[in-house]
Amino acid sequence: MLKEITIFNFKSFNKEQTFTMEAAPKTEISEFYDDHVLKFKNNHLLKVSSFYGPNGGGKTSLLQAISLLKQVAISGYRRSFRQSNIAPYGPSIFSNSKTISITAFFVNAKYEFGYSVSFQFATKEISDGDFERKVSITVIEKEEFSCKNLATGVEDTLYSRKGNILTSNILNELDIFKTKGLISPTISVLSYIANNFYGLPNARKIKSNLDDRVLGLIDEFNSILFLPGMGDIDTSYYPYRFEYRRYKSPILNHKETLINLMRNADLEIDDIEYIEEDEKIEINFVINGKRLPLEINSKGTKKYFAYITRILEAKGNIIIADDFDANLHPKITRAIIEFFNSKNNKTNQFIFNSHDIINMDNKLFRRDEIWFAYRNDEKTTIITPLSNIVDFQGKQIRKDAVYGKQYLEGKYGGDPFVEKGLKWGN
Repeated sequence: MLKEITIFNFKSFNKEQTFTMEAAPKTEISEFYDDHVLKFKNNHLLKVSSFYGPNGGGKTSLLQAISLLKQVAISGYRRSFRQSNIAPYGPSIFSNSKTISITAFFVNAKYEFGYSVSFQFATKEISDGDFERKVSITVIEKEEFSCKNLATGVEDTLYSRKGNILTSNILNELDIFKTKGLISPTISVLSYIANNFYGLPNARKIKSNLDDRVLGLIDEFNSILFLPGMGDIDTSYYPYRFEYRRYKSPILNHKETLINLMRNADLEIDDIEYIEEDEKIEINFVINGKRLPLEINSKGTKKYFAYITRILEAKGNIIIADDFDANLHPKITRAIIEFFNSKNNKTNQFIFNSHDIINMDNKLFRRDEIWFAYRNDEKTTIITPLSNIVDFQGKQIRKDAVYGKQYLEGKYGGDPFVEKGLKWGN
């Protein structure tokens, strides 16, 4: 579970900003406390957080930072770009520094993990016959990984790293680092350990030289990062045909539930088929004995199907969604949010951005679950939860306020000012 993430000098985040999934104390925010809050020892975490704000305000950048942290930690970021000379990600254009910093804390039933990384992006040109492309990669400057035992309160720094040198850590004396030499700055220490411990002929020998407790802690942390849910359900193109395999398990294991969930959304189907033959995969909805291939359904139907299949397989996942409500009916949007905030969800988090003002209400959200992202006068992204906003009297927004209406009236900030009737020319 994500507890907190701090972002500095990434895209529109020119100044350090912190987003937290920690629930405000019950004395401050009392609504929906028992249903919407997951408790791990002294950590009380929210199941859902939603971001609102103008286009270009930084909502997507925050979600990208969460996904980017995962990529850097487990494999090192590497992405091709061909259409322009502009890399997909980069530091703020308003900063003189090229170094991006992301720090995050994660929690499970046993531990609280802290992971911090500072890095720059570098560009490489790769030739493949007559074809040339550019690749954007991360070059790590600093990295630190710590762990706190929730039962005992004992906190350890498992390692810290500057460039390609481990500077202070429990791992210093282990043979794996003595014999393997310096770590490449293009990969994390976590990735380095994973690459040397799993799937290699000498993995067992190397593993015997590593303290079982340390390896166990790294495995615990990797189990959070490697969960398939921690990443955007990118509905701008989703689903591609080659991604149909991700549907196999939910269709085969939860078919009856899937059919019921589709019907609950007023999508009347009798059956769902998953057919895999000779590298070819078909998914069909069966309606009155007729097959309707998934790819020819509406964007909204495909998106809803993508979400409910992900939800059914989710166990301890952090699910991220950019433009969550796009192509979805407001009632469907509401139903998905209600699912995550139900008593049945005891392990999963859902973080998304949205322009759905209809569902921004006090019957669906706690005040600390609604966040706003907007640019200040210096053009840098500022984020704040509704629970931190005060009215003209300096009082906290009431839990019975009409959030969507007040947002559109400009009382919370983060709402774009648009003149009545956009004018052509002068």
